[in-house]
Amino acid sequence: MEDRKFAYRYDGEGNLVLKSRLRPDDGDEAPQWQEGDWAYEWQGNGMLKNVKRPDREVVSFEYDPLGRRISKRYKGTTTRWVWDGNVPLHEWTDEEDITTWVFEEGSFVPCAKLQNGESYCIITDYLGTPTEMYNSKGKKTWSAELDIYGCVRTFKGCSLSDCPFRYQGQYEDEETGLYYNRFRYYSPDTGNYISQDPIGLAGGNHTLYGYVFDSNTQIDPFGLDVIDDAWQVVQSHINNSGTTVLGHFPRAGEAFESYIEKAQRVGASYFDMGSLWDKVKATGKDPWELNKKFLDKIISKGDKILLNVPKNKIRPGSYLEQEIKHLRKKGYKWVNQWSLKKSCH
Repeated sequence: MEDRKFAYRYDGEGNLVLKSRLRPDDGDEAPQWQEGDWAYEWQGNGMLKNVKRPDREVVSFEYDPLGRRISKRYKGTTTRWVWDGNVPLHEWTDEEDITTWVFEEGSFVPCAKLQNGESYCIITDYLGTPTEMYNSKGKKTWSAELDIYGCVRTFKGCSLSDCPFRYQGQYEDEETGLYYNRFRYYSPDTGNYISQDPIGLAGGNHTLYGYVFDSNTQIDPFGLDVIDDAWQVVQSHINNSGTTVLGHFPRAGEAFESYIEKAQRVGASYFDMGSLWDKVKATGKDPWELNKKFLDKIISKGDKILLNVPKNKIRPGSYLEQEIKHLRKKGYKWVNQWSLKKSCH
């Protein structure tokens, strides 16, 4: 495969292994890296291991058992990350102090940066893409605008890497020109990933390398299908406490804690997919299918169910009513007005 500047060669798994400059003497033999080329080495599980740059320098990556990137090494400097579910929480190098990232609850939208005793507010557009950053005194320290493929079109500030997040779930590596997108790496130069979708055609994109069909309205924070992205978010709220909280959000004038607040207070599991709810509906899929999948997961674990409202306050036609009906079909019985438990018989 070629474009006007480079030839692209892939291995048997569909992973990009060489991005080479077009040369008049290129033959049919498998080419090797030459100065000016990019070479990519992959782990057996499909994660990018290292990148050899045109200047011969190598960028190496390490991941935890969940596939989250925990280190990047370049020119003797190692950058490390600590994760909070599926978003990076802390980032640091041997030479620099720790940076803490804050995201909107249940989403991949960055909203703040804490570094060297200073706090920064991150402003995002309607897709959750960072556009501006301000310090605690209200001074704009960073601004950027992306084109439809995610390439930075305009930038103002000290360093583009001061806010490395691009489309939701993407972290730019200046050393490689790629965006780390949790399970894959995205190339803004081509508008494609450099490896195939690990869930194959189930991702809904027949090219296997494509981002989303419309970057003006869709996101792909995991580098997977939006349905799979939403399920990953849902799973991040499932724990081994043995208890799950279900319920309602309070309406105007109602004074009770939401089911999410109660779950977080008691350390229980709960169902939430954040801003991806609307994205799932936009695909024409019913979010209830993910809700039911969540219920089946906690049913298989035998979780006790707690509610944030009593039985007689369940709203007719609500998702909570639908959840209770599903639990009852699966053998759950009322213990009292506030809880259900799986029957042993």
